Amino acid sequence: MNKETTAVILAGGRGERMGTLTQSQQKCMLPIDGKPLLSYILDNVHAAFGSAHLIIAIGYLGESVREYFKNQYGGISIDYVHSPERLETKKRLLLADDLIKGPFLYLAGYVISHPTQLIRVAESYEKDKSVGLLGVISGANDHLPALSHALITVENDRAIEMIFPATSTWNDRQLREMGIAYYGRRFIDRLKQSRQEQTYLSHVIAEAIKEGSDFAVAKYFEKWYHFLRPEDLKTSINFRDKK
Repeated sequence: MNKETTAVILAGGRGERMGTLTQSQQKCMLPIDGKPLLSYILDNVHAAFGSAHLIIAIGYLGESVREYFKNQYGGISIDYVHSPERLETKKRLLLADDLIKGPFLYLAGYVISHPTQLIRVAESYEKDKSVGLLGVISGANDHLPALSHALITVENDRAIEMIFPATSTWNDRQLREMGIAYYGRRFIDRLKQSRQEQTYLSHVIAEAIKEGSDFAVAKYFEKWYHFLRPEDLKTSINFRDKK
């Protein structure tokens, strides 16, 4: 990819399921092996693309994020968008509307994959963008890290259905949505046109697929990490045990 990658990370949630750990600390700043969770995500962006323009959408205790990372992290320049309101993923992402000029990498601030997945979604989008693709969604064959995430039914590397809230069972054509994607600018326009009650990105994507919008799926078969509860922090990040 020739152009500098733009990436948006959502890092504004209250992290209530972390209990007392997030009473005075933003969830993305909780330590794993002595290093903030968000640092691992930024390291992945750097490993995948070298330089990048990063937009971090902050909210609850967001100033701690800004103070720690400031406006530069290695080859990554960082801008911040902020709202103190309690926003779900759709409105939190739309905070970055004015800074998103073209296609962008989307990352949830509590998910870590192998950095090659970031390259995979970006390259998949660049390959297919001329045919009206709204985005490329990551779909994991290992469902267990994030059973609350949406289910994606896949056919010929295309999403033909998204189920959210997810059902408790799934079949071999379904993958788990990971919170890692690459979207075109038209996806932002689709979010702005969506109904008010559709508060999560998965709500909007599910309806868009039903209406015939095109989303590719980048399949992921390696280990990944989802940080939701205190016990999730008791791990070390490594990708030596690939599936």
